[in-house]
Amino acid sequence: MQSIEAHIHTHITALGPMRLGEFMALCLGHPQFGYYQQQQPFGTSGDFITAPLLTPLFGEMLGVWVVEKWHAMGCPTALQLVEIGGGTGVLMADMLRIIARLAPQLYTNLHVHMVEFSPRLQAIQRAAIAHHTCTLTWHTALSQVPHAPTLLMANELFDALPIYQYEYHKNMWHERCVGLDEHANLTFTLSPRAEILYPFPPALTHAHNGAIVEYCPAAQGLMDEICARITSHSGAALIIDYGYEGPAFGDTFQALRGHVYANPLEHLGQADLTAHVDFGALKLWAQHYQHLVTTLSSQSEFLQSMGIIQRYEQVLHTLPSDQQPILTSAIERLLSPQQMGTLFKVLMIENILNSPHTGCL
Repeated sequence: MQSIEAHIHTHITALGPMRLGEFMALCLGHPQFGYYQQQQPFGTSGDFITAPLLTPLFGEMLGVWVVEKWHAMGCPTALQLVEIGGGTGVLMADMLRIIARLAPQLYTNLHVHMVEFSPRLQAIQRAAIAHHTCTLTWHTALSQVPHAPTLLMANELFDALPIYQYEYHKNMWHERCVGLDEHANLTFTLSPRAEILYPFPPALTHAHNGAIVEYCPAAQGLMDEICARITSHSGAALIIDYGYEGPAFGDTFQALRGHVYANPLEHLGQADLTAHVDFGALKLWAQHYQHLVTTLSSQSEFLQSMGIIQRYEQVLHTLPSDQQPILTSAIERLLSPQQMGTLFKVLMIENILNSPHTGCL
């Protein structure tokens, strides 16, 4: 195989149009040519900047959340901190630094589990947090993480899970796929047969021709795994991403390359492919589990509730004058409704009913 594009062309020529979810998974996760195997996605030299790379204060606020939940759980001596899709490892490094300062007892006994399928990103993460003295373990799947009381993080993970799209055409739903046009170029096309879809929420039953809905079975599977763990062993999870509280119509499939939106059918394996997260669906799936409490807020609301404004004011005056505008700009980007503050959501899922109350020092 010479490239992902050659593989996709061969597949479509032999078998017909490829389902969008399969196309997305192949472009991002192919073991040799996939985007996360060969590209450097993060930072100014990559394709996008995540919140942890804007300022360490983002990770600090998540570390404050970890300490708060540990206290709410009764300060268990055995606690796992799990991050799925940890990127460069910067977020975990910032969380651990503040945890060590605020709760040395927690830090000493903490078992950190990083879930990352990319060997290259695993190596980057190891370098970022190797100096920390708590127990550090890497896995390629959440199923490999031991079962125990857990606090879990997933920052900008769900947007990269493969989605499937359906379009309402001539009063019937058809799956939206990737095919070839008359010049053998990749193009979006509709399955000729009508599709039987997953059960639609009532809000989506009255569609107009051209309407598109998205479904992410991988998100449902991951949510089920996360919620089952928290239900059985106590703990909480934070899911942070950009998205909306559905159900809703709309095409959110997009590509980013060099911080600019690109055609998702071009530069295969060289551009990041994402879709907005349906937080309404995530909440609904979590509510199927007893004893779980879900709270959805904007990123701005969550970070401010953790004290990011107070921390910003504290840090600002310790910086040289030429660095102060950089921090101010980062905080504005995290909190502003015109930037990340409202588009990014924070879903908290928690169960502390079964927590072992060992007492806090």
